[in-house]
Amino acid sequence: MGSNISIIGAGLNGLMCAAMLARRGFNVEIFEKRSIQNICAPKYNINGKIGRSMSMDISARGIHALKEIEIFDEVIAHCTPMNNKIYHLQNNHNVTIPYGRNDSESILCISRTDLFNILYKNCLSHKNITFNFRYILHDIDTKLRLLNFIVPDEKREAQVSTDIVIGTDGVNSKVREILERENNLAFKKTLSPFCYKELAIPKNKKLSLELNAMHIWPRQQFMLVAQPNSDASFTCALILKNDDSRLSFKNIKGDSSIIDFFETYFPDIANYMPALASEYKENPVGFFKIILGSRWVFGDFLLILGDAAHGMVPFFGQGVNCGFEDCTVLSQLLEQNNDHWPSTMKMFNETRVPNANAINSMSSINYPELLDNPNLEKIMQEKLIENILSRNYSNDYRTYHNLVCFDRTPYSTVEKIRSVQKKFLSQIDLSALNLDRTDDIFLKNLIDKYKEELRTNKLNNFVGV
Repeated sequence: MGSNISIIGAGLNGLMCAAMLARRGFNVEIFEKRSIQNICAPKYNINGKIGRSMSMDISARGIHALKEIEIFDEVIAHCTPMNNKIYHLQNNHNVTIPYGRNDSESILCISRTDLFNILYKNCLSHKNITFNFRYILHDIDTKLRLLNFIVPDEKREAQVSTDIVIGTDGVNSKVREILERENNLAFKKTLSPFCYKELAIPKNKKLSLELNAMHIWPRQQFMLVAQPNSDASFTCALILKNDDSRLSFKNIKGDSSIIDFFETYFPDIANYMPALASEYKENPVGFFKIILGSRWVFGDFLLILGDAAHGMVPFFGQGVNCGFEDCTVLSQLLEQNNDHWPSTMKMFNETRVPNANAINSMSSINYPELLDNPNLEKIMQEKLIENILSRNYSNDYRTYHNLVCFDRTPYSTVEKIRSVQKKFLSQIDLSALNLDRTDDIFLKNLIDKYKEELRTNKLNNFVGV
């Protein structure tokens, strides 16, 4: 039992899951409601409208999965490494924070379309993977293990028998809806108060933005984020509320108000966005849906992963990395259990739910701390002192952000370390700190205090992970 696997959804997580299972010898059939042309297009579907596609941030967990299916070398050829986060503050002062403890640690930035095409090509190379596009899942008979589809292009219905169903059909998952019904246990679904519009900064020789960096313009209650593309352009996301407040997507609409808004709050970049007003009006408002649940499986038959199981805001860049890690863990557990699906599904749920919930929570508060906190200077000081500690004492202090992005420490453990680090930083008198003249004795005392905090919280095994 379990040799025939049906995957619902041919997005990034569906393709990664299919590739891993095919390598284990399973017969995998993928069903996708969209056409391949729609998925491969440079612009993809956002809430029923065609919009731009932000680049994907690939870090340690995603890299591990790409190496598992032996496509990392091809992927990295399409990536732009981001070594730093650069905060553009409103006083024309920039703060640069390296992502890693050293120059070898960087986030890889790749377009969604490039990543999809590489994964899709890899799946096509497996004879035991087949695709069915424009198949819309209508229902699942869990007793008879039958999938019922509508095939609109052929004006017919289709019924497919299968051993295992894996839902990778995104935040609006039909498989999750059926899982909730069968388990009689609902997921928590909430919309973030923050929305986004995608915009572009085309390549410009006069543009002074560092290419190998993520750029962030934090302004209280909203921000602009820019990620580099391989052609030296940048894709931006304006993160803003869509409510009745004066500065919201709902109320910034006409050409003059759009231009005035950007020239007031982002004057250093507005002149490099020649299509700003038209793009702003044409591109849809994107919504961030947060999905949390305690049970991702039904019996030994249904399982969901990726955004279908743990849709999260992108403020930590872990959506695709967490989804790929779902696939890695599933494959590892199948290996551990000799491909016995009942044991694997039980262990998968026990392992992944707390970790996904942890990164979901951390993602929800990662950038909003910049949006909600009026004291940006204090936040920047904390980030700078953490950078000094992690670079000078790399074996003793690793920021929770570093552990998320450059390690595969379980997210739930990182969340505990984050709590310790936040408490530790709150005890430092940052107002009396001269970051340019911080001596080794002072730093060593800080490290000793931090290690004691970890011991108190029984996390000392994670010093220098």
